[in-house]
Amino acid sequence: MKLKIDKATFVNWRFFLCMGMFILLSVIIFQDFIKTLINIESITYKAEDGTDIKTWGYLRDGVMYYDRAGFIFYYFGFFTIQTNIMIAVWFFVMAFFNTKVGKIKLISSTCSVAIATYIAVTMLIYNLMLLPVHVPKDGYDWFRQLSLHLIAPLVMICYTLFELKTDGVISVKEFAKKYLWKLYIYPIAYLIVNLIRGEVRRAGGWPRFTSYPYFFLEIHEKEAIKGVPIPGAVWLLIAAVLIIVIIAGLSLGFTKILNNRHLKATTNVIVETN
Repeated sequence: MKLKIDKATFVNWRFFLCMGMFILLSVIIFQDFIKTLINIESITYKAEDGTDIKTWGYLRDGVMYYDRAGFIFYYFGFFTIQTNIMIAVWFFVMAFFNTKVGKIKLISSTCSVAIATYIAVTMLIYNLMLLPVHVPKDGYDWFRQLSLHLIAPLVMICYTLFELKTDGVISVKEFAKKYLWKLYIYPIAYLIVNLIRGEVRRAGGWPRFTSYPYFFLEIHEKEAIKGVPIPGAVWLLIAAVLIIVIIAGLSLGFTKILNNRHLKATTNVIVETN
């Protein structure tokens, strides 16, 4: 089935909002990635004796090399980056096809609920668990973190709940039965891949913070957060429980809101017809 871009798409606020969010996310992620990759030689960390160690550097035959491939995998291994790329693509498709929601799977009600749930996980886990540990360094860092962890997630979630066309929306019971379990496939795969990668890099002697994207994945550490006597494995359990609850609660809640909107719209049509 061929999909043509409706000219009406370009004269409504939805196009400008969605395209604006796509551009914002694309620029932030691309600029941050390229800037860090180019300046990889200047990234250091403090060793226990106070000396500066090249975070991504390693010596071979007296020559310093840099693990750029490892950095690329590390950067795109963040749940934040992956889920923001998801919503950037979603915004892009929505910008051009916001009048054809029922015909494109990515922006269908079910898929939109799934993506909204994942970005909500990003927003909540960051603000509840990560922000207190890693406070942004400066104004630009605050802008970047707020854009990726608050502004973009809220815009996507609000658009899905209050503006997305409800064509093809299914009942909460049907969603729970057919789709809820599928929403856990991505987080489980994410966990497995990052734990395996962490074990490989740990065995290779790389610093722990280049091996795992988040402190709650550092399962071997007795203090995943310095000064907090809670092992990494316990933090992982806490994060896992939170994510399981968030995914179930929000996906079903989002579906319920869409159902209510669909019911209200259908009722209004019937009343107007009569």
